[in-house]
Amino acid sequence: MLGKVERVTDVVFTLDDGTGKIDVNRWENEASDAKEMADANNENYVIVIGGLKGFQGKRHVVAYAVRRVTNFNEITCHFLHCIQVHMELTGLKIYSSAATYGGVAHAPSQPNPVDGNYISNLVLSVFHDPSVMDQEHGLHIKDVIDRLKLPDDVVSAAIQGHVDVGNIYNTIDDFHYKSVRNG
Repeated sequence: MLGKVERVTDVVFTLDDGTGKIDVNRWENEASDAKEMADANNENYVIVIGGLKGFQGKRHVVAYAVRRVTNFNEITCHFLHCIQVHMELTGLKIYSSAATYGGVAHAPSQPNPVDGNYISNLVLSVFHDPSVMDQEHGLHIKDVIDRLKLPDDVVSAAIQGHVDVGNIYNTIDDFHYKSVRNG
């Protein structure tokens, strides 16, 4: 945590994990919120639970909870997660054990259209389309549904999964999304 500034209704600070910096805003609505932020100071390692938002072309985090790190294994876990996300975003393969039958490894030769990973990758590919990258407000969820011709709930679940892992984020409302690659 860097540059912590406490104001009457909120606290703003910069989060820097060594891979990049992002501004964070924590609104203080109750006394417990103020106590939570009083426990975290500049130069402390903190864990931020929040949502990635975009405003006027700049990304920031709206924090729902902030706490000091007490178990420093969480820092190692964070960096391992950064490596995994980087590999996924750059298209590098993450190797895992293949299923074996009779001592021979087998892998499916065709993508299964009902497979969650296949659909998830398909949805993400829409956000990585060059024609989408120039759209300032991102893509409306209905546009993704129309392009892929998949059920609303399937596309919504895939989009939410990508929001949860940080591949895409909300822009102007809860229905417009943009890939972090586009930002």
